[in-house]
Amino acid sequence: MSGTDHIEVIGTVLEALQRSAYRVALPNGHRLVARAAGKLRLRPAKLIPGAKVRLEMSAFDLSQARIVGLEK
Repeated sequence: MSGTDHIEVIGTVLEALQRSAYRVALPNGHRLVARAAGKLRLRPAKLIPGAKVRLEMSAFDLSQARIVGLEK
């Protein structure tokens, strides 16, 4: 497997935690902690509870993810 293997899913932000971390709910009911990646760290006001976000998850650890974008 290469280093670019990941799972992309859409989730909903439930609450903001410390240090650019957010609790996110997936459509299947699973909840996890996700961290903002890249330029999203500069604009935390866009990641409010209820916002739809695009996540990248490792296939090996499904309890953590990276927020890579906003969905409309």
